[in-house]
Amino acid sequence: MNQKIVRAAFGILTLIVTVSCTTAPPRQNSIAGSGAVEDVAPTEKRIRIYGKYDRAIPEIIHDLKQCAPLRKPSEGEAFQSAQWVIDYGIDLESSGSVDAEEATVRNEMYWKAIVALSANDITALLTRLLLLMREGELRRAKIVFLFCAYDQNQSWDRDSRVLQEVAEDAYQIEAESNRCVEEGIRKWDQGQRSQALELYNAALDVFPKNPWALWELALDHLTYDFDPEELTDGRFDARYRLIRRLDPHYELAYYQGQNTPEKRTAASALTEKVLPGFAELFKGENVLVNMRSLADGYFEMREYEFAIYAYKYILFRTYDDGFDQAIVGRISTCLERLGMERVVPLLDQFLSEVERMITSERKRLQAAREQVAQIQAEGHSRISSSTLWKPLTRV
Repeated sequence: MNQKIVRAAFGILTLIVTVSCTTAPPRQNSIAGSGAVEDVAPTEKRIRIYGKYDRAIPEIIHDLKQCAPLRKPSEGEAFQSAQWVIDYGIDLESSGSVDAEEATVRNEMYWKAIVALSANDITALLTRLLLLMREGELRRAKIVFLFCAYDQNQSWDRDSRVLQEVAEDAYQIEAESNRCVEEGIRKWDQGQRSQALELYNAALDVFPKNPWALWELALDHLTYDFDPEELTDGRFDARYRLIRRLDPHYELAYYQGQNTPEKRTAASALTEKVLPGFAELFKGENVLVNMRSLADGYFEMREYEFAIYAYKYILFRTYDDGFDQAIVGRISTCLERLGMERVVPLLDQFLSEVERMITSERKRLQAAREQVAQIQAEGHSRISSSTLWKPLTRV
């Protein structure tokens, strides 16, 4: 990823709109329109963009089902790994994605597709991003967005189009919601507590899973004993856990509630590794170093989903006559801790096939170079060339 592309991607990652929406004509079932809002509990309320992202899933399913190997390998494993991706598309089409978690991180087929799509193909990862946006989990979506931005296919219009729309939607919704939070804080500081609470809830009407609004509600109740009943039933300890789940980067939420060794470890990893690494990746410099810091930090925080994405990025960019087995081991451990033990042998199988085909391709390239040298020696000018094999592509 060159510096120009990196800076453009990070302009989006900060969720500040600096470019206009794509001018390409919208495709059928692309991200467009809006969905109805239902009257339910605040954090379960559908965000207003629910409908547009729900309707975007069929396009991704179509792309998943178009997966194919670039060329026929000798033993057929690449065809099999392509089938993993196709099977995931078929599963999404038949089973649906009503439950975003069951359709992705708790779905074995999702992780098989993530494993198989390793060469700048974010199709499976986009499924996760779009469903997080649909569910209004904008803060977790921003984390997934980072990996999509780094691994996107620069020649595929779909990737840049979807990522730009995601960034603009997230920015607009957060900005609108956060304005209510800011006004609510001013009201509270002026002693107008009822008005402040109304504004916090107005913020949640716009962005039901806004961790800042949820934090201010919990903080102000605790600080001013606004509702003694709520303080005695333990719901605020659960509120801080909810904030950490909605936004693993919300640092203050790690210092409230019961103090446990696991939470102290997570807070340390967040402060020392994840937040600095995430910030540095915005600049597009020292990418592998900061991506490793991010991966290790998420691993220590037990955010195994994000750790896998970061480790996988590193794995395919540090290949040197073989994959780094320490990284492979970390990915395997993360899969196991997510309950995806059956995916681990498939990861090993896929990486072995990649190594065999890279070795075979290098031999073919060496033979081609020798042929070129021979032709040049004989005074011929026509030179043929070939490109390195990539595991999967599109048809």
